[in-house]
Amino acid sequence: FFCAMATNIVNRTAQASKRAVIQSISAKDSQRMLLYKDNDVVAINKPAGIAVHAGPGLTQELTSYLPLWQYEAQSPPSIAHRLDKDTSGVLLLSRTAEAATRLRHLFENKMILKNYCAITVNVPEKVEGSIEVPLAVKDLSTHQSNSHGMHRVPCVHTKCV
Repeated sequence: FFCAMATNIVNRTAQASKRAVIQSISAKDSQRMLLYKDNDVVAINKPAGIAVHAGPGLTQELTSYLPLWQYEAQSPPSIAHRLDKDTSGVLLLSRTAEAATRLRHLFENKMILKNYCAITVNVPEKVEGSIEVPLAVKDLSTHQSNSHGMHRVPCVHTKCV
């Protein structure tokens, strides 16, 4: 039952993400995205499909919508960290310079950790493990990966729950 349900969720999510390209974020959308707000931080639920920062070939980025989460502050909040374009999840925005400094320190010193969850169609063979794959540098002009330019090997620890 669980695998069938998970397969159905994955299929519907994949179909929806193919159809749903975020065109803009309205004030109403910004209120739905709001998870938490105090004098120092705002936490929003960033949807998949929108980049946090502008980049080559990106037409939509979250930074242009920061005034939607300004509220009574004198200036829009700033982004404390980033999530990839196709990743949804909690994104922290700092409302003050002090909060920005503190959040940056917490992320840099791994005092705030990002946890990623995935729904799989099949049950993985191992209940727990690590994935270590070198990252290759991609030439944006040719779209070719350069295995000679591998900079680091990220390690992802997995666990079935």
